[in-house]
Amino acid sequence: MTTQKLYSEKKSLNMNTKYFLGELKRSWPRMVLYFIIFCLVLVIPLLMDNLGMGTRGFDETSAEYILRSSKGILSFLKNSVVLWSAFSMIVALFAGGYVTKILNNKISADFYHSIPMRRESIFFTRFSVGLISYLATFLANALIVLVLCETQELAAGYGALIFKQIAANFGISLLGFFMIYSVTILAGMLCGTSVMRLLMTLYLCFVAFTYHCALFGTLELFFETFNPSYYIEAEGTTIFILKLVPFVRLFSYELIDKISTVDYFFYALGSLAILAGSLALYKARKIEKAGTPIVFDGFAAFFRYSVIIPVTWLGGLFFYALVGDFIWYVIGLILGAFLSFLLLNTILWKNARKMFSGIKGFGVYAAVMLVFFLCIGFDVFGVENYVPKADNVKSVYISLLNQIQEVEFEDRDVIKAAVDLDNSRKDLKSYHGEFITGAGDWVATSADPYGSAIEIAVAGEYPTDEKVFNTNDYDQLTYYVVYKMKSGIHVARRVRVMLESEQMTAFAKAVANSDEYEAIWAAHLENFSPNRYHIRYDRITEYNAFEREVIQKYMSEELLLAVKDDFDGIDYEYFQRPQIGRVNFYSDYRFDGAEYISMRQLQAPIFVDDIFARAHMSGKTIDDYYDYLASKVVNIVIYTGEKQDFSTEDGISLPKDTGIYKEVLKNLSNITDTRNIFTEAEQKYKVGIVVRCSEEKYSTSMTYMTAEFLKDSVPASVLAYIQK
Repeated sequence: MTTQKLYSEKKSLNMNTKYFLGELKRSWPRMVLYFIIFCLVLVIPLLMDNLGMGTRGFDETSAEYILRSSKGILSFLKNSVVLWSAFSMIVALFAGGYVTKILNNKISADFYHSIPMRRESIFFTRFSVGLISYLATFLANALIVLVLCETQELAAGYGALIFKQIAANFGISLLGFFMIYSVTILAGMLCGTSVMRLLMTLYLCFVAFTYHCALFGTLELFFETFNPSYYIEAEGTTIFILKLVPFVRLFSYELIDKISTVDYFFYALGSLAILAGSLALYKARKIEKAGTPIVFDGFAAFFRYSVIIPVTWLGGLFFYALVGDFIWYVIGLILGAFLSFLLLNTILWKNARKMFSGIKGFGVYAAVMLVFFLCIGFDVFGVENYVPKADNVKSVYISLLNQIQEVEFEDRDVIKAAVDLDNSRKDLKSYHGEFITGAGDWVATSADPYGSAIEIAVAGEYPTDEKVFNTNDYDQLTYYVVYKMKSGIHVARRVRVMLESEQMTAFAKAVANSDEYEAIWAAHLENFSPNRYHIRYDRITEYNAFEREVIQKYMSEELLLAVKDDFDGIDYEYFQRPQIGRVNFYSDYRFDGAEYISMRQLQAPIFVDDIFARAHMSGKTIDDYYDYLASKVVNIVIYTGEKQDFSTEDGISLPKDTGIYKEVLKNLSNITDTRNIFTEAEQKYKVGIVVRCSEEKYSTSMTYMTAEFLKDSVPASVLAYIQK
């Protein structure tokens, strides 16, 4: 190495050191600001929480008090991690702005790039100063928090736990800072103004997520069978969205707690890759472009239309959500596209007179969008009727009514039945009204086919003839299915199917006979908690004194124990018995590792013979049960038509005979609000029941409900009476 070259490198090193120290010295105002911000977020809340000490209880020993306060401090620190990381990301916006600030006007850009320093040196110097400004102020506040906690009297072992939690909070906050810091620097390298840098940061963070939501929302509007909820809200899809916007995980303690070491590695690696890209852009950037909103001409055009496209779609969806009219959807599309075009031109040119710049290109865009909407409007790609072949499906997730919720089946019989049921919509005919193409709704020509069963309280001993029964059959229902293809692709659909059809019967049999369904029900019965289920039972027992006498005390843990003890395996025939009610099981489920409680997967029937065949019923038998119910029935009406609603005038009132009433009640498929899809019922006969709910001195309250006979179990007395 020559003496001249060695001198040159030493001079350059001195210049870099002086520049670094000078920038670090000039950064003290920012460091003061950062310190105040973190003091308000880290230190002040801890002091306001009184370090978790609270007030010592009257009957609390000193050791118990110290243990409780130690737990309080640790819990407070765990819950504070969201604030620590959130404000670290806010500070990252300021720190990233500092790194690229010199590129926002021509004077500073010319000055800094005229000194004898390489661009790499300028980049790393400003990057390091921004990072040090954050680390120094954040660490100072974290140390204050640590000192405040450790100087308290803590229970044994809690000092180490608190130190570990503070270290974890710091690591997570540093990750959040680094992620947003790198994106903000990248945005600054693409832009030449502070306002545009902020907009570009938001763009880079949320563009993928925006396209995701706008696209699937648009497809939902055009395709009745498309199920956007799965792609936006489903558990696995939400995890996918979090991968599109990974820093969102840092806004939830439950999600933060489940970030794996691999996640940390890839987040850090991704941030480093973004920084490397930022440096490459900096070296390629023309300094004379300083002050220009976007400094790369080719990217400016891409940016403009990559923003206009989702704004167009969201504009249409917004207007449609407000009015619900397709004309306004089109108007929303036009306004979203045109107004965003004008606004972006104004921002990019920094001149309102340039808002119409590139209008010819916008015309081409409008033509492309028109072709796009014509393609999806006429379903050129066959999305509406696409049903995978069973041989290509690995498994299916199924949701049907509230009896099967997001249950995965790999049973080949279930997969085939699910595909056949999906295909059956092609032959679906409206039972109560006309199908409106594209809207996804059924318009009733008589009564609302999805209305709840009518409950009426009347004065007087008997109801008048005009009382109406709602059969509430749900003859058409929505069937949700997600096909997991062998190729790894997921196809989510929602279709309307007929409840009474060969395909539905075959589907119900396949599901009920599958190992997956039996395992789910058995697991719920095995692991149920008295606080995690809700029982819905028939209104006959719900409103009478006999229920309090015989059933109510068992509508809790003991009742479910009875169901559990009698359970010996599920199959289709298991359901073909009279039901007294249903039980909704609330089960634990996981979302990206976090535990929640929700009603999922199962609504199980409770059968009369399972309950009343037990010794704990205090000598009451099934006959006793039906005898009492029959005594409470005021009237039973049999109707054999297909109307959704019927009155006593439409049907045949059975003779007021408790023996006939008892026989009818013993053979009903169910008398609850929602029919069990696994129960085979006699569809020819609709049964309307008027029950005396409560008796008072001057009036009698009634309730009206409907049911159906179990298949091949219509009482002989009913058949004989109807045939007269």
